[in-house]
Amino acid sequence: WRWGGNSTAALEGGISSFETIDYLIRAVLDRKRFPAMRRVVVGGHSAGGQIVQRYALFTRVDEEASAAGVAMEFYPANPSSWTYLDGMRPVLPELDTRSCDNFCDNSTVAETTYKFVVPSGSRLSECPTYNDYGFGLDNADAAPYVASVQPSTKDMLERYERKAVFYLSGESDVCNKPFQDAHKCTACTVDDGGFETTCGDYFEGACRMERAHAFVQSMCVHYGSCPKTHSLVSVPHVGHQGGAMFQSDAALAVIFGEPQP
Repeated sequence: WRWGGNSTAALEGGISSFETIDYLIRAVLDRKRFPAMRRVVVGGHSAGGQIVQRYALFTRVDEEASAAGVAMEFYPANPSSWTYLDGMRPVLPELDTRSCDNFCDNSTVAETTYKFVVPSGSRLSECPTYNDYGFGLDNADAAPYVASVQPSTKDMLERYERKAVFYLSGESDVCNKPFQDAHKCTACTVDDGGFETTCGDYFEGACRMERAHAFVQSMCVHYGSCPKTHSLVSVPHVGHQGGAMFQSDAALAVIFGEPQP
């Protein structure tokens, strides 16, 4: 469901998780029922953040909203992984060279400008599926919803650039339980919320904060400049906690347009 797949294959009437969101949004676009509707916000945290980012990539219901005079915005928060727009990935320190002292330090992550390359050689052989759909766009049209809504990858990427997407990243979402258990780290209380650690995940970063910052920078490289309607929203003092993320001053300011008391 995080990647827009259909409900159980055991049923003939399976439906994509993305399509269910389309139905919900179309319901609130009904002017007879909601005559004052002006804006629709789609937000999600953790696995919910994954579905929101991928949904933002592919949905075309925002075009229906725009035609009805309704703005749409997307707020993915602290997902374990992002769907990259091309085959490039950040150049990162090898995991076995990291230590408790330098592992995902949030000040360092916030100040880092990442370099992006297409993996090759031994790095590619370690994870030949790193760009398969979910982590990237290879074979994305294997998902029926994706195949039904995008005439071409080029068209989809052009539409994504114009959408309003706010990437929420908790500055304390830096835990990686497998790594920290193995190295007996005590720098933070480990609550990584099911942090995902496949090779495709690690190609994006070693913690959620690093993955978010690197992904947002990757879009600037992909498009040649940073998309004007896409923003990274860094949330201080919050780890992997959905309520705290969306109730933070930083999130409320971008969602509601002004600082909250």
